[in-house]
Amino acid sequence: MAPTKKIDAVPQVPKAAKEPKAAKEPKEPKTPKAPKAPKVDTAEDDAVHTRHFISEQFAAKVVEFIEKEEPGSSSNVNKKVAQTVLNGFIRKIIADTAAGEATSITNFATFKRILRDARDHKNPQDKEHVGPPVHVPAHYVMKVEVKPAVKNMLKSLAVA
Repeated sequence: MAPTKKIDAVPQVPKAAKEPKAAKEPKEPKTPKAPKAPKVDTAEDDAVHTRHFISEQFAAKVVEFIEKEEPGSSSNVNKKVAQTVLNGFIRKIIADTAAGEATSITNFATFKRILRDARDHKNPQDKEHVGPPVHVPAHYVMKVEVKPAVKNMLKSLAVA
């Protein structure tokens, strides 16, 4: 067998002599930066950064449900798109509710922000409930009011 000849795809060019590096100019001293403002947590930041709302499994179930209910209508829907849309939808509901606006989904539910007053109650970790009460400051919570159409549908279901 004849020895194989190696062919370079790029011809080798002799290296030119390097020019001496120019002296670096001295850097100007850095000016102190203004202190950063403390970050203000918002409900939307919490919603976005703490966890993903819709899991991939739930998104897959939504896509499967859409395909079952309306065949052919979901030809462009996949799990990632469903997950993105549902997460955006939930973030919007949370942001609007945190801002004090009621959000209503026709024939499903209304989401509202309500204020819980400050109160003292027994410490749930104290099994005998003999310790001092725990103070809970006033805070906002989300209230979900289910629409009558959903309530009536659930009442009409047979108990298994």
